[in-house]
Amino acid sequence: MKITLSNFESVIGNTVLKRGKQYWRQGLVQDLQELEDGKWTALIQGTEVYEVYMCISGDTVTEYKCTCPYDLGPICKHQVATIYAIEDCLSEATVVDIKEGPNQRQKKRSKGKTGKQGRKTIIQKVEEALENMSQEEIIDLVRSYSLQNREFRNIILARFTPHSEEEGKSTYRQLIKESLRSGMDHHGFIDYWGAGRAVRGAEELLDKGEKLVENGKPEQAIPIFKAVIEELVPALQNADDSSGSIGSAIEYSFQVFYKCIEKVQDTTSRKDLFDYCLTESNRKQYDGWDWQWDFLGIAGKLISTEEQEKQLFSKLDKMSHLEQSSEFTIQYCQERAAEIKLEVIKKRGRQQEIDRFMNDNLHHTSIRRQAIEQAFANKDFSRVKKLATQGIEQDTERRHPGLVIEWLNWLLKLAEKEENVEDIREYSRVLFFQTGDFAYYDKFKKTYSKSIWADQFMKLLRHLEQSKNLRGVHSGTLAEIFIREKEWQKLLELVRKHPSFEILDQYHKHLAPHFPQELIQMYEKTSKELLVHTTGRATYEDVCRMLRRMKKLGAGDRVKELIKEFSEQYKNRRALLEELEKV
Repeated sequence: MKITLSNFESVIGNTVLKRGKQYWRQGLVQDLQELEDGKWTALIQGTEVYEVYMCISGDTVTEYKCTCPYDLGPICKHQVATIYAIEDCLSEATVVDIKEGPNQRQKKRSKGKTGKQGRKTIIQKVEEALENMSQEEIIDLVRSYSLQNREFRNIILARFTPHSEEEGKSTYRQLIKESLRSGMDHHGFIDYWGAGRAVRGAEELLDKGEKLVENGKPEQAIPIFKAVIEELVPALQNADDSSGSIGSAIEYSFQVFYKCIEKVQDTTSRKDLFDYCLTESNRKQYDGWDWQWDFLGIAGKLISTEEQEKQLFSKLDKMSHLEQSSEFTIQYCQERAAEIKLEVIKKRGRQQEIDRFMNDNLHHTSIRRQAIEQAFANKDFSRVKKLATQGIEQDTERRHPGLVIEWLNWLLKLAEKEENVEDIREYSRVLFFQTGDFAYYDKFKKTYSKSIWADQFMKLLRHLEQSKNLRGVHSGTLAEIFIREKEWQKLLELVRKHPSFEILDQYHKHLAPHFPQELIQMYEKTSKELLVHTTGRATYEDVCRMLRRMKKLGAGDRVKELIKEFSEQYKNRRALLEELEKV
């Protein structure tokens, strides 16, 4: 969702927008600060104090984060409140001539958003203060604050403490433990709010490790990745990581670890890393996590001898046949093992061996996927069709509809490559029925000339109306088809079946030019039903929106009658009466 300071009120959901605006009006946005040019932070006083971070480039909100647990939509009320506060701050910083047109005012406001009309950002103020301090004063400040603030102390130590290769890992582990403690309660548990603070030290170390890799010092970075993984994984057992802070740091460690080993050239170092990965994958703290497989995947990239290959393959075979595991777990483990083995076999470069292994393991989705990709790249289109068709049969039987769609997409891609119109029609039609994705609808329509499309459209429509249980097909899909084909009468009939405020609001702009009287009738009926069955200011606001729509459609007199009728019928609903006065 693209949010700008010009359009945010029209793209953000009404409920969240109203609550955010209410927070702003009540003065709950505290300590709004521009850290750097376009980078803002604020504290929002709600049931708890939450921190919002927001980046704005020109008129566009490019990044927004909040420490609250809200996950029911792309943006929360605290972020909306912050947008209102930022807009208000920028408006105050910009002198606007009321005689100018809107375009000129927007230009001036845009200039105000750059923070260059005398308004200093936080970083500018800090830099100015540092420039006025002596080196001794800065050292004294850092020393003093490090003693007072554990989190700041951990950041300083993580970033700037030099370590020899021998002592590095143990020192890093100690820093991570110290950081984890900063996020714990007195029972040793890391709650939702403490997770970000607990992982801060590890994040600083990871930044340091990535810089070491970029500077050609992978051997010095590896102890960091080891320490982060070894300390954070067990920490998850006593943490609420629903924010993903700890898990993300572990995942990131493995990502950079993978890149790092490609730059390690020393034979002894590579052997030591191989042995480390095999040993570490056996530790119980990784049981039930995918990270066991990450260690084995790294080991696969480090193989340089047949003996190492035997060791790894033996371990993979044991992992693939764990006792007392579910059928799903066994299948998953076997597929992960096959993926790692295939990567090792590819390193040998013998194509016959690669093909034989792939053919023996096509029952694994990832192997079939690689086989299709390889065949397509080699222009072996008959093999692509065979593999995709077999995949459809296999995963239809397994009841994996998502994979069936993936193999159908390969058949469609192949049909487009070969310019096979009949196959394009068939596969795009089937995919549209199964997904409701209009990209397939457009491809299907494109294969017909305008003269015969009308007949094909009616056939398609009949099929859809008779197949309401097909995946992805619902009233919204039919409505979109009617809009694309300008079938306004059919759209009206569909909306009449479900005339809720949300449905009327969604399709108003399409129906209003063609059926104003019908819309007026539906708005009246829906508003009456809402008031009978529902109360609350949000409902009353929706009713009044419908009344305003009726006025714009030419039913001003009828709206006056309805306002009088509602005022008498619901005279004890004070909030409703207040909203009716605004119509």
